[in-house]
Amino acid sequence: MSVGGASAGGKLALSVLVQALRDGEPTPVAASLEYAVGDLFLPDASRTSPSRRPIVGRWMMRMVRRTYFQGADLDDPVVSPAKYPKLGDFPPLLVLTGGLDTLRGEMHALADAARTAGVEVSYHDFPDSDHGFTHVTPVETARSAITMIGDHLRAAFDRS
Repeated sequence: MSVGGASAGGKLALSVLVQALRDGEPTPVAASLEYAVGDLFLPDASRTSPSRRPIVGRWMMRMVRRTYFQGADLDDPVVSPAKYPKLGDFPPLLVLTGGLDTLRGEMHALADAARTAGVEVSYHDFPDSDHGFTHVTPVETARSAITMIGDHLRAAFDRS
């Protein structure tokens, strides 16, 4: 099995992965994360974009925390998977970000931390893309990202 997703789906995939590892459950052979949230504890000011009007604004992250995580411990690795202390236990990761996305920095940091912990990480940034680039034009960007996801999963399943 593998886990993956875009945006909130990527965050959920990370949370499922952390929970499986923490609870000693079977773990995925791979994970693909497209413009996901990795750390809800990060201050809003750290989520920046060169775009004047990024799709995921700071207001949206505040709303997500108030709506979905009211009263939650934002340091809990299930809530903020980047806080998981054993990142080296993660399966091979594919991390795709958009250069205009306010979530780019935290996913780049997660990719770096996982790589430093010994995880096989493939990271690709689409510099002219914002949040949601796998679902919008230009089609070439979306197609490239989806091909990367397929290649990543195929390689992981071939190894397992």
